[in-house]
Amino acid sequence: MAGIDFSSLTPKNGAVQELAELIFLELIEDDKLGQLVTFMPNQENGKKLGFVGKAGLLGKKAKGCDPEYAKNLVQASEKTWDLQEWEIAEVICYKELENTIAEYFAANGSDMADLTSSEYMQQVVRPILEQAIRDLVIRFVFFGDKNAEGSLKDGIDAEYFNLIDGIFKQLFTGVTEGKTKRVVIDANTKTTVAAQYEAMRAPGAATGVLNKLIVDTPMKLRRMKDRVFIVTQAFADMLNFDIQENNKGSELQWESIFEGIQKTSYQGLTLIAVPQFDEIIQEYLKNTTNAEAYDKPFRVIYGVKGNFRAGSKSSETVADVKVTFDDVTRKNYLYAADTLGALVLAEEYAAVAY
Repeated sequence: MAGIDFSSLTPKNGAVQELAELIFLELIEDDKLGQLVTFMPNQENGKKLGFVGKAGLLGKKAKGCDPEYAKNLVQASEKTWDLQEWEIAEVICYKELENTIAEYFAANGSDMADLTSSEYMQQVVRPILEQAIRDLVIRFVFFGDKNAEGSLKDGIDAEYFNLIDGIFKQLFTGVTEGKTKRVVIDANTKTTVAAQYEAMRAPGAATGVLNKLIVDTPMKLRRMKDRVFIVTQAFADMLNFDIQENNKGSELQWESIFEGIQKTSYQGLTLIAVPQFDEIIQEYLKNTTNAEAYDKPFRVIYGVKGNFRAGSKSSETVADVKVTFDDVTRKNYLYAADTLGALVLAEEYAAVAY
């Protein structure tokens, strides 16, 4: 958000509403988080989202008069939105800033306790809120799991994950049901983090995963335009290593997208590395089989971005962003809320490696 200057965050001058709009735009813009999933505003919980697949078999031997009319041209399917409400609710007391550098940004006229239009609120809290909402979207849309309790490290509140079933959960379910192609990454099964990385450094390990995804997945996916790989940063690092050290190929050329997310090209297909995935895997997820190892640190999603959807009831903003000061408690209250859902439209038009 560099270059955007808010004179205040108080509701009366509209800056809070503008903040909500800017966060929403960052979610849906194609050059930012919109490269990972297709964001859809104005959705409703329980609403059916219809989509059309490819045509069935068409064209038979002509029969002259009275041809037989079939219904193979348009094959429609539908999914149902599960939109759930999330919220961020924080309280800040000016006394907490005493004897810190933030104290110098807290002055607000004659009332030191009211931080709503202070430099501290603008320069410290606002960027943290923006990033928190973007991180929240990535966490729920990709790692959401309504049954997250058993998959989290000790002490992690499941409510940070169990809002919805995210894209990884839906793809894992698709694999179990035989709808989604899976490529096994053997390195993920190792018993320690060091062993996982050592196995992934083997010649051809990373490139082999991508090649297998391209070659072994259904041809109806291979025929589609705008295919993309979405990978953990750990996998991207090992891919770099594989190409540079083992395959003696030229280096991958990376382009920065947004907050550490980068993209490159592999065999003509876009590959996006998302370090936020690794942060979640390393800090919050538990490997239920090997306690000393990460939970599937090397992950690849392969498909078409349009097949991966995120939805919200909101139209143009994050629905509710408020910064208020209460004279009675002498505290500042920050509240943000909205709805969120995730869908893999057609599991057979996606593949995954883990």
